[in-house]
Amino acid sequence: ADVGDAAGGEEFVKNYEQAMMADDYGGATPEETLKLFVDALRKEDVELASKYFIVDDFGKRDKWIEYLEDVKKKGLMKQMADDISRAEPDLESRLSESDYNFIVIDKDGEVGAEINMEFNSFSNLWKIENL
Repeated sequence: ADVGDAAGGEEFVKNYEQAMMADDYGGATPEETLKLFVDALRKEDVELASKYFIVDDFGKRDKWIEYLEDVKKKGLMKQMADDISRAEPDLESRLSESDYNFIVIDKDGEVGAEINMEFNSFSNLWKIENL
């Protein structure tokens, strides 16, 4: 059983690495990726916008497509783009060179949203990890 588990684990890692290497959507800087994402939101292009998120452990972005479809259904994509376009770097929360964060300040001066970015070292592009 151990041999099968190891082989399955190796294949899992290989598939994940292939998905990361094939991931050619994003920018050379966190700011560039965020701008591309905002542009896709303004076009209400769910498929394109989802490509700026880092893939999950299975090489997929299904949860982000579902999330963005919901935002679009509610007619909030342009509002989301406006909010994210006001994002400011949050350098104090940086954990490493491959990690970058933005915050969005709401109208009350509070942090309304956080955007976590991660560097995809396989494709040398910045991706959205979470928002």
